[in-house]
Amino acid sequence: MNEAAIELPASPSPVKFTEKNRRNFWRKVNKTGPLPDQANPHYTGLDRCWIWTASIGGRLHKSGRGYGQIKIKDRLHLAHRISWLMHFGEIPDGLCVLHQCDNSTCVNPSHLHLGTLGENNTERETRKRGRQPTGDRSGVRLHPERVARGERQGSAKLTAESVTQIRREYQTGTYSQAALAKKHGVDQTLIGKIVNRRLWRHVP
Repeated sequence: MNEAAIELPASPSPVKFTEKNRRNFWRKVNKTGPLPDQANPHYTGLDRCWIWTASIGGRLHKSGRGYGQIKIKDRLHLAHRISWLMHFGEIPDGLCVLHQCDNSTCVNPSHLHLGTLGENNTERETRKRGRQPTGDRSGVRLHPERVARGERQGSAKLTAESVTQIRREYQTGTYSQAALAKKHGVDQTLIGKIVNRRLWRHVP
């Protein structure tokens, strides 16, 4: 089996992207996604979106929310960028992979194109897509259970069990937020957000 090494974004060195990687990638894609609104001239002629059904919207970078993500060689990458790399090759420095369909969870290569950050911002304004896709076009709506949150986020320092324990300990009145922070090895600000349910809201 031939294994082609390609340079992945944010990788310090080439990563072996094997046939196994490819099969794993496409198992996470629904190729019968919604058809972009053909009444909109921006979408005319586009076929169906291919929806990323795995992890969505982690903390890969500040603009990563709402985008599919996949881990390869212990590094997170945006799924639509990987789709571009597999179909078209490298992404030149200074360019982004943009969605012609305006669906951030789509990885259909025919819906992707290269552009600068400025062009991406212009498209956002002209197409009024500051919001993420909603309804049946939204990958978050299609697979809410696969949105990266809690301990599934790469930056998580706690587990669901420890969060439940922190809330129980705080409710007893025995521990202050500062004491809980020291006990669990995290910042007091994080403890405050947990006990006030500003974070980990999905945990009972």
